[in-house]
Amino acid sequence: MIPTGTITFLFTDIEGSTGLSQQFPDSIHDAIDRHNEILKNAFESHNGYIFEIVGDSFCCSFQKAEDAVKAGIKAQLDITNEKWKETFIKIRMGIHSGKAEWSNNKYSGYITLARTQRIMSAANGGQILLSEDVFRNMNDMFNKSMEFRDLGERRLKDLYQPMRLYQLNLPGLKSDFPPLKTLDARPNNLPSQLTNFIGRETELKQIKYLLKEFRLITLTGPGGSGKSRLALQTGADVIDEYSDGVWFMELAALSDPSRLLQIFMKTFNLMEQPDSDNFDIIADNLKEKEMLIILDNCEHLIDELARFADNILKVCSKLKIIATSREALSCHGEVTHRILSLETPDPREKLSPEILSQFEAVRLFIERAEAVRSDFKVDNENAAALAAICYQLDGIPLAIELAAARVKVLTLEKIHERLSDRFKLLTDGKRTALPRQQTLLALINWSYDLLSDKEKILWNRLSVFSGGWTLAAAEEICSDNILDKSDVLDILSSLVEKSIVIFKEEKDRFDMLQTIRQYGEDKLILSNEYEKFSNNHLCYFLELSETENNKIRRADTESAMKVLEEESDNADRSILWSSKNQECEKGMRLTAAMCRYWQIRSFLTEGINKIEFIIKSCSQLKNQLYAKLICQLGNFNRLKGENDAARNLIGESLKIRENLKDKDGIIDSLVRFGLLEYDQGNFDEALNYYMQSLDLYIELGSENGIAILKNNMGNIYSIKGEYEKAYVMYEESLLVRNKYGDKLGYAITLNNMGIISYERGDFQKAAVFLDESLTVRKQLGEKNGVALTLMNIGNLNYNQGKYPEAIDFYINSKDVSEEVSDKSCLADAYYGMGKTYIETGDTDKALNYLTESLDLSKNLKSKALIAANLFSLGKIYFKNDDILQAKKSYKESAAIYFETGSKKDVSVLLIRIAELKLKEKHFCDSANLAGYIQKEYLENLKIKFPVSEQQVFEKILNALSGNTSKEEIDKCLEKGKQFTVNEVAALISKN
Repeated sequence: MIPTGTITFLFTDIEGSTGLSQQFPDSIHDAIDRHNEILKNAFESHNGYIFEIVGDSFCCSFQKAEDAVKAGIKAQLDITNEKWKETFIKIRMGIHSGKAEWSNNKYSGYITLARTQRIMSAANGGQILLSEDVFRNMNDMFNKSMEFRDLGERRLKDLYQPMRLYQLNLPGLKSDFPPLKTLDARPNNLPSQLTNFIGRETELKQIKYLLKEFRLITLTGPGGSGKSRLALQTGADVIDEYSDGVWFMELAALSDPSRLLQIFMKTFNLMEQPDSDNFDIIADNLKEKEMLIILDNCEHLIDELARFADNILKVCSKLKIIATSREALSCHGEVTHRILSLETPDPREKLSPEILSQFEAVRLFIERAEAVRSDFKVDNENAAALAAICYQLDGIPLAIELAAARVKVLTLEKIHERLSDRFKLLTDGKRTALPRQQTLLALINWSYDLLSDKEKILWNRLSVFSGGWTLAAAEEICSDNILDKSDVLDILSSLVEKSIVIFKEEKDRFDMLQTIRQYGEDKLILSNEYEKFSNNHLCYFLELSETENNKIRRADTESAMKVLEEESDNADRSILWSSKNQECEKGMRLTAAMCRYWQIRSFLTEGINKIEFIIKSCSQLKNQLYAKLICQLGNFNRLKGENDAARNLIGESLKIRENLKDKDGIIDSLVRFGLLEYDQGNFDEALNYYMQSLDLYIELGSENGIAILKNNMGNIYSIKGEYEKAYVMYEESLLVRNKYGDKLGYAITLNNMGIISYERGDFQKAAVFLDESLTVRKQLGEKNGVALTLMNIGNLNYNQGKYPEAIDFYINSKDVSEEVSDKSCLADAYYGMGKTYIETGDTDKALNYLTESLDLSKNLKSKALIAANLFSLGKIYFKNDDILQAKKSYKESAAIYFETGSKKDVSVLLIRIAELKLKEKHFCDSANLAGYIQKEYLENLKIKFPVSEQQVFEKILNALSGNTSKEEIDKCLEKGKQFTVNEVAALISKN
């Protein structure tokens, strides 16, 4: 059993392991192996669970404290008494009890684990340290040979309140050690913290590295981001490296810069002297000191501190400084390190409480919430609300702590609901904190008040953006007669330096934390400028979206998609604003301009929601724009498999467009109807719609439109077995699409040419076409298309008899289809897996997948796929000798195929019906069908059957020869070659 609940942890590591490795490179590996063996035996023999080994450090858990102490004693004795050759190993141990839960192959309970690690780190080699929590459980273990020495209250390097530690002494073990490696070992004035330090492991490592290389490190970031706490924790962690300690100076309350040197004098207990400059007194005192100074909250004293730091570091060669500020000091030798927000979960992902608690922001919230409400728990019901809270608060530690304090009176769901007015909600700060850290509003007011008037104005106006912005957008949207366009760059750069705005260099974009943005928005509303700059925002992104949308079917598809992706949040914001501010036409145009992006990226649900929202908000407009949007809404529903809704919406759009005599719109609706009929297996109806559209496109002289229609018509000719005609259509379509750089159209047509190629046995050419199509679709992020092409590559492998490879591609197609809710492609993928498992002999799996596919196909009203599933189910029944059920499935499948005119799909079905007729000893019927297959499919259409079907066909021919005379069989074969489709259908329908 893995210990859980209230657990005792025992952590160990080897003292000076790095030095031992350098001193004894030949023997250290054998020594560590023996060390591992001793510890493993000691811990596991006392019911310990070793859950992690990092290098030479062991992490072990015990359900009982007594077992942990006994295990520690045995391990330390065995290590001490081991006859080491030359590499003498000493280990230090820390034992601590606390709450933790085991989930997802790791322990949650960060505080307990961190404290155990700190206790172990304070020990010396050969020493066993216990916390008071462990000691209290050890009364039964006291005996004459054992002693628990009280070491008093010690400040560990987590800066938390002092903790009483005990040293375990017993015969055979050393009992006298150097001072513990706690904060008490070095001079310092580091303030104790009332809460634990959460996360920031990566940042701590980075800052410690910088301290080794540089003497002035400035931690920059917005207010509340945790700069002060991180600087303090860094100081605590490195205190052993500074013989004269680590010293902290809180400067936020210092409003008079002239008093700066007095703060230094007071910190180091220095007295002013007549005829001596205070700086000289400080410099003389610190000149030989090996010391780290932390200067906290420097942003309002930038000039004075920059001069001081520059001068003091020149004089004091062993001195180092960590400064925290919202902007850099900008002095010689400074290295800046921007402090990012804590890691937050994506609220769109449904995460379990166990996985959620691995995010730093969530860990902080939980720890602070438990401090104010001991019964606070995260469960499956409230996990989503917690994820959303941490995300919307941008992972800002102060904001999260203030929100966590509200669990005393509000549920997580209620806290989330109230975050739209976060400055009123997050006001319950600690009374002992600095005034500006007691509420979120006070914190940001502090930053705002330090800015110039133009910086404040630009901050306010930038709040209209959502998801970031470019310099060009800021210049166009935020400038006017008060703020000149030419000034925007300099002011924006200043806001970046002051940690108000974030510059993302890799994207060449700017952004704001949501909390900063909302503050600016509130100020913009108060200034009565909100409507003006929101309208600027709408006009700018309407023009940008329409421009980029027009590029998608041109050579710069990828760059256009990239722009639309980057600005999708801004587009969403403008659509929402337009609907509420009498700008319906602009909002509808913007929505229409985003539709192609949503379709290519497979954001179908998002597209449906946005269109439904704007047409509901602007229901008074029943114009061309309305018709365009409901047609696209119908198309999105078609792609999601909601075919009834699609038919109604496309039908409504066609009526409006016909009344308006909107020829371009009429074509659009007709094409969508054609695609819908094609999806449902109504190929003649689809072809009719395409022919009508083609005539109109020719009349308008639209080369791109003609290329689209020729591709679509090629699909129908392919299904009907008119391969030459289909191939010509595809080639003509491909020429135009290459001419205009239409990458998406190019990928679609290549996919279709790949299908024809593998159906005619040119597997090499098919692989080239399909691989290129897949590559382009992945580049464009067109996930629906990726799923479709993966499925077709699965078919290519299936036809060649490469069944494991086929299964892999079908599974990949299934996964992508599920991700984008593409029911049609999902049904195809299930079918592919089902038919392949028949050939591998796993009929149970095959039956499950085919049943899933058939159910989906019926919901989609996809005749072709219903027929395909019935056919494959018939094959399973045949394998199981259920001839009656096989015959029934084959007949139902054939009826659909003959109805839809799907000539190529019926070919393999005829092979299996011939096989069934042979089993029933209807030899001439079987030969009739074989003859028809030879003539119609092998000679006329030149179809290459999948390997499995080709093998069955050859077996039929051989079996026929062995069961009746050659003369009789030849006669029946010849008769079959003369059959019409109707005669074939009549033969199949015979009992």
